[in-house]
Amino acid sequence: MTNQPPGAVSPAKEPVRVFEGVVKQVNSGDSITIREEVYNGYPKEKQITLNNIIAPKLGRRAANNDPTSKATDDEPFSWEAREFLRKKLVGKKVFFKTAGQVSGGGKTTRYYGDIFYPTLENNIVNELVENGLVTVKTVKSNNPTPDVQALVDLQNKAKAAKVGKWDPNAKNTTKKNSSIDDVEAFLKKNSKKRIKAVVESVIDGSTIKLLLLPEGNMITLYLSGIKCPPENVEFGDEAKFFVEVRLLQKDVEVTLEGVLSNNKTPSFFGTIHHPAGEIAVELVKQGFATCQNRSMKYLEGSADKLRAAERQAKEKKLRKWQSYTHTGPEIAEKEIVGTVIEIVREEALLLKTSHNEKPKKIFLSNIKPARLGVEAPRGEPLG
Repeated sequence: MTNQPPGAVSPAKEPVRVFEGVVKQVNSGDSITIREEVYNGYPKEKQITLNNIIAPKLGRRAANNDPTSKATDDEPFSWEAREFLRKKLVGKKVFFKTAGQVSGGGKTTRYYGDIFYPTLENNIVNELVENGLVTVKTVKSNNPTPDVQALVDLQNKAKAAKVGKWDPNAKNTTKKNSSIDDVEAFLKKNSKKRIKAVVESVIDGSTIKLLLLPEGNMITLYLSGIKCPPENVEFGDEAKFFVEVRLLQKDVEVTLEGVLSNNKTPSFFGTIHHPAGEIAVELVKQGFATCQNRSMKYLEGSADKLRAAERQAKEKKLRKWQSYTHTGPEIAEKEIVGTVIEIVREEALLLKTSHNEKPKKIFLSNIKPARLGVEAPRGEPLG
């Protein structure tokens, strides 16, 4: 202890600061990533490891590029703990206090701390303990702080009530880490179905990692009909952030439409459905993505929406189209009424209009028919 002169005033203890942010991602039952709510450019992030508790550990999949890597199973109630926080907090504004920085580098700064939602009076740790989803850390001291003692009391109540992990008859709640051995067969079985899924990560604006439910298949999904630039390329980071803010760790539905059979991980073309709208259309409309004929062939009803969205982005010169100049001929008539006088070929018609003596040749958009004398392979799309 430092001796102080008579009459000296002890320095005031620095008050604990309260921060606000939006939950970007729940990493596990005791780890949450929060981004700034107000920012210029891209928001800073903090990863908060919750104070005074330990959550069951989630399993890990084997690394595809490491033959020595082995998958590990989820510990019981690790999935329930993560899902409890994900469904409650992702995308929500929260309050948080930090109690010290965790060693280690990376893009995201890591801290120990507490998170409060929906008000400062409600520490989310209390709910985890009450529901029997985590364990309160053992205190070495015989004089635990009031906060820790309150958690111990909540845990004792959960044990007495046999809640969550304290229920000896609780079923194994771990998620399955299923693999897809035959992607072609999987597509055939699930084609045109809407499958429930969780967006686990965003690789770039048009490439997304999905966890399919309830089987637990992890897949890479390429959004059908569009392509975004990758990270560290102009508009690539912005496109990724656009998708993260709207879909990361959200519940969605997905329609699988095609397969990338040469990829190491199960990879598909498909469409993500969300009550707020189709993310592919929004990416094109905002000038983040361009239409791609290669995967446009998988789309049935929404190809026209993507083309219209791209025309709109070009007209407004948004992002990728900021230097766009229309070079094609202007079409005075958007709608033409006439009589078909000749079928030139499968996708081209000759049209005679009432007010123009010269026939017009009209090509049907968004199709590529098989040529005469060429048989399309069975079960494969034309083109």
